[in-house]
Amino acid sequence: MRKLFIALTALISLQLTAQVEDPTDWTTSVEKISDTEYILITEANIEPGWHVYSQAKGEKDEGPVATEFNFFGTEDFELVGINKETGTYAEYVEIWGGMDVYQFANFARFEQKIVLKNPDTKYIAVEAYFMVCDDTQCLPPSPESLIFKLDENVDVVPDDIINAFYDAGEEPTKATGPEASSIKKKAISTRKRM
Repeated sequence: MRKLFIALTALISLQLTAQVEDPTDWTTSVEKISDTEYILITEANIEPGWHVYSQAKGEKDEGPVATEFNFFGTEDFELVGINKETGTYAEYVEIWGGMDVYQFANFARFEQKIVLKNPDTKYIAVEAYFMVCDDTQCLPPSPESLIFKLDENVDVVPDDIINAFYDAGEEPTKATGPEASSIKKKAISTRKRM
């Protein structure tokens, strides 16, 4: 009877989770530094109460799924340095086994520098893999197809480009994220309540 109860509870939880819309909105932009150097900027707006997680791994091999950025077509360009994060903070979270969790609330920004090897490159295709949670639930980790247009006139569909790379058997290159030790703890208010 207990196993049946657990199975039914899990099924109901999955159905409830499936009904929740993705609380994130991802956008990309490009900052040109020179004819061969660019900064690829990814921004995610996150609905209030939800969190997206850093690329940095937690203290233990547990907790929420870290965000990953997987770059395709890297024979045409080189990733330089880490995929910098703005807006990340560390916060002790009991529900994740009592450890620091590296996360974003409301807004996340990532910046990856690249250097072109092929000057005819018109766009960069990236798949962001991420997880979102609020105080009561987590949505299953999911991918977001992103295109960085180096040529503003290029017209491509991100999902089609990413699927074509997978269909061709190309393995993406994972960006390097920041070290967990570089992420600051969330500031705690010291004001007294009246």
